[in-house]
Amino acid sequence: YDIVGKQSSLHLMGGVGLFDRLELGLDIPIILLQQGEAIPMLPNFDVDA
Repeated sequence: YDIVGKQSSLHLMGGVGLFDRLELGLDIPIILLQQGEAIPMLPNFDVDA
């Protein structure tokens, strides 16, 4: 099964340097699009509109 066939993501990244020796960074991944097939053994959570 093709669990994740297509996926597009965006990463928000930032960082700051402290005291010329320390750097703190943050990376937040955001999934914009994800398509794939459902596995028959697992419940299907599709919402009918």
